[in-house]
Order: sequence, then structure tokens, then C-alpha cells
Amino acid sequence: MVWAAYANDTASFTGTGFTEKLFVAYERGKIRGIIPLENGTAGEDRLLYRNAKELEHLLAPGADTLYTGEAMEIQTKTAKLSERFANAVFELYRILYIRNGILRSYITRISPKTTLVTSNGIALGLLESVSFAVNKKYRAKLRSAGKMNYLGKITSTFVADSIPAQQRLKETFGRNIIETLWPHVISGKISVYAGTGKEKITPAQLSAGNYPGAELIQVPVYDSTGDLIGNRSMYYELNAGSFDKISITEEIYYDVKRNIVLSKIPELLLYKKLFGPNSVDMQPIRLVF
Repeated sequence: MVWAAYANDTASFTGTGFTEKLFVAYERGKIRGIIPLENGTAGEDRLLYRNAKELEHLLAPGADTLYTGEAMEIQTKTAKLSERFANAVFELYRILYIRNGILRSYITRISPKTTLVTSNGIALGLLESVSFAVNKKYRAKLRSAGKMNYLGKITSTFVADSIPAQQRLKETFGRNIIETLWPHVISGKISVYAGTGKEKITPAQLSAGNYPGAELIQVPVYDSTGDLIGNRSMYYELNAGSFDKISITEEIYYDVKRNIVLSKIPELLLYKKLFGPNSVDMQPIRLVF
């Protein structure tokens, strides 16, 4: 591992049935939940468990009012956890890392968020009250499709140098994520394409900046006496420093048997830096792993 950083993200798994099944299993005691922890905290390796009854006691009553019968009799029932969290957004506690020239994702745990409500019914915002799917093995592998539940895709977009210092776990020679991947791009180990197209870019084309969608610049041409005699078109020569923004596509899976969430990064996009007011935002290059 030559580069690694905390890189949490959020995801909603509505329409997959995942959230309901997760909480039903939790209510029945088939899986365990823990008290949420922050990345890098002293107690991150000491798990404190929280069962469903404790979570129900912690949360506001969350009662549903039902009207039944001719007299419109009012009945109240307490919603199940699976109902309260039905549309929950999950915080994915994730570490991105590079090993053997491949960008990988290690999801350590997930935390569904619910609205924090006071006794007066005032909503104060989203709260993480329990975490699931604790994975202590960063190299846990995806199993066959029949043993995994596909939850969907997420996309993370950020500037490579924007990761705060306290979230960077490892930077060999001080290189950021793009600089660490670049030698594997130039060597041809990672396949490169122009945007969403199917035409592959060779390392030589990439270094020269000469590929479909690349930006042409006009360079002045002078004669032997120093007089301007015209212009000629050239491509920007590219290197790791030519790019700043990265957009990562990630496929998310749930392993029911092991109760862990795994992911696969099939590809990412790199966006070129804009130099000056006349620079144009050319289409990104796509790295396929």
C-alpha cells in the first residue's frame, strides 16, 4: 500500500430492500450494531455494542397515528426500527487506498442516519445512532454474484489536494492520489480512454496530449530576426500535475453471510486543470481498472 486516506461518503439504498432486511435482522438479533465511532478516534478499535431495544429507547417514540372504525377511533402504535429507517441515508466509513497500482475501497462500517427530534417535536438534524457491517479485514474479497447483494453505484468527486492532512493515512514521497497512480498509467498497466468513449489512449498519446477531445493551443512562431510570422497548433503535454479533480465510480455490495459491505472501483475520471482565462475544460480521461 503506497497511498491511503479516509474518504467517507453517503449513499441511499432505497428500492433495493436492503435497509428493511438489515433492520429486521437487527431486531431479531441476527446481526449486531455498534455505537457509532469517528474515524481516527482513540476508541475506534474498541467496539461498544448496542442492541435494538437500546436503540428504540434512545430514539424519540416515533409513533404513527391510525384512524379506524366509524367513530374514527384514534389508535397509536410505535413504528418498528425497519419502518423508521426505511428511507435512511447511510454514512459509508471508507478508506481509499492504492495497492499494486490499483485504486481500491475499504468500507469499515456503515451508519444509517435518522432525524433527531426533541420531546417537543422539533427536528434538530440527522443523527447516527448505530453502525453495522463492521469489517476488520481491509483485503476482504468480493465473492460470487449469487452470494452478494448488489446495492448500486456511488460517485465521489473531489480535488486531489483537498483531502485534509488529518485524513491522509499514507502518502509515499508526498504524492497525492493522482501522482501515485500516474506511473501505472504511463506504463500502460491501467487502461485509459477519452471521456466515455471506447477508443483507447496509448501512453505515448497521453504524454503528448494528443488524443480525441484534447485541447489544442496556439503557439506563436518567430523568424530568425525575432519577428512574428504566424502561429502553429500544439497539444498540451500531460503529466500527473496536469490534473486536479478526480471522480470515482464505485459499485457497492452487501455480503449477507459475513455481514460486511464491500465495493469495487471499475473506473475513475481525471479532469485537467484550467490554466488562465483562455483555457477550456476538455473532456476528462477515464482510467479503467
